[in-house]
Amino acid sequence: MTWLLFLCCFGNTTSAAKLNLVKEYQFSPFEVHSVLTLDKAHKAIFGLFLDKILLIDLSTPFNISTIPIHSKLVHIESSEKHDKLYFFTEKHASLYDMTTTKLVWQKLLPSKQRPITVISHGEAITFGTDLYLLKQDKLIENNPHALQTGVTELKTKQQYATSGFYDSRIITWSSLNGELINEYLFEGWFSKKKFTNLTHAKDDSHVIATTYSGSAHIINMNKGKIEKSIKIGNDAANILGQCSGLSLVLSSGNNIKIVNCHSGEVRFNLTTNDLPTSTHYNSDHRLLTVGFESGVVERYKMGKIPKKTSSYMITPDNEVYIASTENGKTLITAANNGSIKVFAADKE
Repeated sequence: MTWLLFLCCFGNTTSAAKLNLVKEYQFSPFEVHSVLTLDKAHKAIFGLFLDKILLIDLSTPFNISTIPIHSKLVHIESSEKHDKLYFFTEKHASLYDMTTTKLVWQKLLPSKQRPITVISHGEAITFGTDLYLLKQDKLIENNPHALQTGVTELKTKQQYATSGFYDSRIITWSSLNGELINEYLFEGWFSKKKFTNLTHAKDDSHVIATTYSGSAHIINMNKGKIEKSIKIGNDAANILGQCSGLSLVLSSGNNIKIVNCHSGEVRFNLTTNDLPTSTHYNSDHRLLTVGFESGVVERYKMGKIPKKTSSYMITPDNEVYIASTENGKTLITAANNGSIKVFAADKE
């Protein structure tokens, strides 16, 4: 059960109020696994580790619904049209229709703690290096990395790429039959420059890989060569969001950089007082919103010197995660104490 509270405004900002708290829901304490914002579907989705997925309708009237799950959540991902939701637990893979609010299918698939993504326009799923073809109901198993850390689709090539940690390899595989295409070794076993995540870059011949040493590399997958390296910080680097408007948000410890997905140029730098959990960046208005482990949400106008425009304590000492509409006018926060809050943003 939830309760709903209507509020008109709030304090605790660093300047004139830029966010207005309009609704609040309270659930039992939970642990947020992942966040999706689907602008085409007017939905924000919070995947919780153990018992449910929260679907938040951003249109009027605003409402919230749940999809129950019965084992630990591993991955959530939307279809290309944003009308369906794929979700994966330790026991099942499922497809949910967000229009009819019904389960389309659910399959019992091998439990493997590896990165997952849906490829080939929803016709195949990668479980790490393994490939599951939905129409054929066929699982193709490949030798995994020593510890796999990332996967991304190279659509026009009909391939997918995977990254490893201990072996520091990036491998490309066929999306049609799971066969190995290319394999590149970038570092030795004992190097700190091991991959922590992987995403697409300017085209399907390039990927961006983050490393344990706090860097990000733009890699040419035709040649297996690093074309550009970007130093993010001294801690393990990670990807806080996919390329959007040519911008990618990267983090290392409390250092955040917004980089150009094509050139690797660092557009903006931000050093915070706390570790970020999630971000949303609006490139048109250069607005960066960040959720932190301490329970705070902050919004910045990015420039040569970032300007903090608002700061709000969601709940002390509870990690807070954020979802936002593309234009940044609606912001939803989820804290591990079970609190869901909805904010309306004033014009910056």
